[in-house]
Amino acid sequence: MVRRTACLALAALALAGTAAAGPPAEPFRIGFLGTLSGPLAESGTEALEGLQSAVRSRGLALGSGAKKRSVEVITADDGDEPAAALRGLETLAKARIDAVVAAPSGRTVQEVVARARAGRTPVVVIGAAAPVLDPASPVIVLAPSPVDQAMAMASVLALRTRKPLVGVTTDCARPGLVVEDSPAFRAQADALSRTLGVAQRVAGTVLVAARGKPDAGRVKELRAAGCDRLVLLGEPDMADAIADACTAAGWRVPVLAAPGLLSGAASSFRDGRWKEGTLLAALPQKVMDPPAALRSSHAAARGDAPLYPRTVLGWMAANLVLDAAEAAARPREAGLLEAMRDLRYGPDEASMPLVGDTGRAALFRFLPWRIGERGPEPANPKFLPLDTVGPLFGAWPATPREPVTTGKVVAFTFGDGKSAFPRSIESDLAALGLHSGAAGDDASRAVLDEILARTVGKLHLLFLKEYDGTPVPGVSFDISFTRLVPAGIEKGRLWTALVAGTGPPARKGGSHDAGAGGVYIHSSWLVRNLPALARGKVVPPVAAGDLRFLRGEYLFAESVEGNDRSDGIRGMVDALAGAFAMKAAKEIGMMAGLSLDHGPDVRSIMNVDGGEGLRETNLHFTPKDSHLLERALGRCPAK
Repeated sequence: MVRRTACLALAALALAGTAAAGPPAEPFRIGFLGTLSGPLAESGTEALEGLQSAVRSRGLALGSGAKKRSVEVITADDGDEPAAALRGLETLAKARIDAVVAAPSGRTVQEVVARARAGRTPVVVIGAAAPVLDPASPVIVLAPSPVDQAMAMASVLALRTRKPLVGVTTDCARPGLVVEDSPAFRAQADALSRTLGVAQRVAGTVLVAARGKPDAGRVKELRAAGCDRLVLLGEPDMADAIADACTAAGWRVPVLAAPGLLSGAASSFRDGRWKEGTLLAALPQKVMDPPAALRSSHAAARGDAPLYPRTVLGWMAANLVLDAAEAAARPREAGLLEAMRDLRYGPDEASMPLVGDTGRAALFRFLPWRIGERGPEPANPKFLPLDTVGPLFGAWPATPREPVTTGKVVAFTFGDGKSAFPRSIESDLAALGLHSGAAGDDASRAVLDEILARTVGKLHLLFLKEYDGTPVPGVSFDISFTRLVPAGIEKGRLWTALVAGTGPPARKGGSHDAGAGGVYIHSSWLVRNLPALARGKVVPPVAAGDLRFLRGEYLFAESVEGNDRSDGIRGMVDALAGAFAMKAAKEIGMMAGLSLDHGPDVRSIMNVDGGEGLRETNLHFTPKDSHLLERALGRCPAK
């Protein structure tokens, strides 16, 4: 079913004043494709509400004066059926839409994305889709990667607290996964299984057919295996199906729901079938705090009903299209797409595009919601650990993952008395308050382990892999990073990265020896000269009493001082790892044949100024450097 949204027909009135000057310009048409009927109708309606609110907030028009154009929204209901979704795209195309906002389900997303990528009309997808490097691809994805989501969920499972306002008040050791049986949700489950913290082990996995019910026997097996947290990955109606199965079995267990389930379409989060749990929201940083205009519009339409993430994503998708249409010299197809990819964050991240190099919205963040007396409600961030300084302590697998590559492997070490630059990491960390000064104490060793693990993860991201090293087919450079030298690796494939010393001052904290296959990150120089590090220090220095933080044993919200201490240590460790990763990426680039970049792109990893003042999440290899790097390292093969 395709229809024009009735309330937007008022756009003609908004433009009536320009009629005397000549015929009005052709309307700018946004198509909406989503599920507006059936069990998932509420989730589709939430996304559509956000889109419509964004258009209304602009007075139903784009531009001003003679260039003013009305904006029209045309909707297509896919009924959660792949064939209907494809017919909806065809009908929207016949209506001469300028862009599409699509909110597909797990059943329809693959077909929608494949068809959209075969066309030229920009399509913003609110849902999981594989990234691609092609800047001409018309698909923009508003969803985090499976591994980013998995790491956020692993942090929730690792979080220990006794305060209901913070999270579930019982510790999790044996999570059980309930997964909708579709490629996207199975990929999310695989990523979570790989990234669970040292204290968690999967009790079992139950696959549920889309729109289906879980097998009662498999649910009983999860319970018998000691499952103490049900982790749900699927569409909102699956939450209701598993809640009914647990009720029938007389099993009351806390729940952790992935972002796809947080919707009014999951009535079990409101009606008491789930008593305790965490529901995770995933939003780009741009709309982490929803705009006042959206809040006001939502309150007028829905009263005190929760403002669900899909509505916020619908708002952002619409504004992505409309902002680009106002900025583009040619707001059609390629011109509109180019303008969408050139939109930037606000003052805090002015250099950062809203859309990353692979077509996915940049800087996704995760906010836990809780099941309150009246249903889902956002947790108060002031009660939660900081979400901008990396994974929680304790949310790491016990064993580092083996490098996934056929190409180069870079192994990190802090050096010793025989290394090219003398070991200095203990004194470097002491300058930041991250080392007690005592030889071999457990807290300082734990800090070193955390720094290495985070440096490796951040380097994987800079070379377009997932944080855990998983390659993205056709996207990732064929290189891996590790804390352990893989057994039996051929000598020509192994490079080493030594973290030590001051190094040549002109090199600003990094150097390399291509003949020896060595990359050097000069930690002493970085600690003294990078503003983010030079200004910071953990006071008092890390000591044995801080092991409870570093091992993930701290009960969050036990005290304000404890929370600040935990976040402060984690923040400094993560900042140092980011500095090491940025410097290592530049030196590896030079080892691979790249040159220093004297151009204006401050986000360039190879920029001569070294990215000082930027976070590693802001940086990238420029298209020119990426082309050269691909020739030197290769890319992980596409599926």
